[in-house]
Amino acid sequence: LNCQLQDIESIDNIEEPVSVLIMEDSKDVARLIESKLPRNAKGYIVSSIKEAAEYIETKVPDIITIDITLSDGNGLSYITKLKKTSNIFEKTKLIGISGDISEKSKLKTLKECDDFIAKPFNSVELELRLKNHIDNVLLNRKLIAQNNQIRDSQDLLVQREKLAILGELSMSYMHEIKNPLNYALSAIQFYDDQVEGSFKNDDVTDIVKDIKLGLGQINNITKNLRNYSYNEIGKERIKTSLEEVIQQSLLFVKAKMKDIDVQVI
Repeated sequence: LNCQLQDIESIDNIEEPVSVLIMEDSKDVARLIESKLPRNAKGYIVSSIKEAAEYIETKVPDIITIDITLSDGNGLSYITKLKKTSNIFEKTKLIGISGDISEKSKLKTLKECDDFIAKPFNSVELELRLKNHIDNVLLNRKLIAQNNQIRDSQDLLVQREKLAILGELSMSYMHEIKNPLNYALSAIQFYDDQVEGSFKNDDVTDIVKDIKLGLGQINNITKNLRNYSYNEIGKERIKTSLEEVIQQSLLFVKAKMKDIDVQVI
């Protein structure tokens, strides 16, 4: 594919920070989590399920750290319910946080979340886990952007192939039409030059003019279509009048532009 994928470092400069929703009713713990976020992430602290719901209504975060026990309910149960009723967290990383480090609690949390972090925190571990999830979010963004570029390039290549095939067919048709068209033009010109007398009255003269005009239009259209579809690689480039190209193009869409007045200035 004739497609240049952007380098990962060049994309970093244009990406918005990774949004991290911190569901935590302890201000000290919430601030600790926020302080461990790298510069390419931004934390939003909520202390209750109600505040979390209000935030999620306006923006779906990239990452959510979920304190299992909040002042107005179970944070994990709230997120689990949302996951079952909608797909808003399809691309959101969920990190469960709890002081209950029993095997049952861990497995229950990991069943609904992407990760589990136990309280009290090991600050180095907390920082590394957050960084890993943030890096994954950024990498996923880059992959999506690159896949879109590849898909767009593929669509463009398919379109170019279709146009190339259409050009070849047009050239073939123009070749087949050209010979009989030349015969007709030569015949009508011969008649106009040679026939005299009673055979050449005003009515016949008008008919001959109409025929010549019609054949001339067909001849111009075939020439324009041939020039329009001509596509040979490696040939020497020649100067082209932009106005002429536009006028030729307008001929092909004239039938669909009956009510549109186009003027080339």
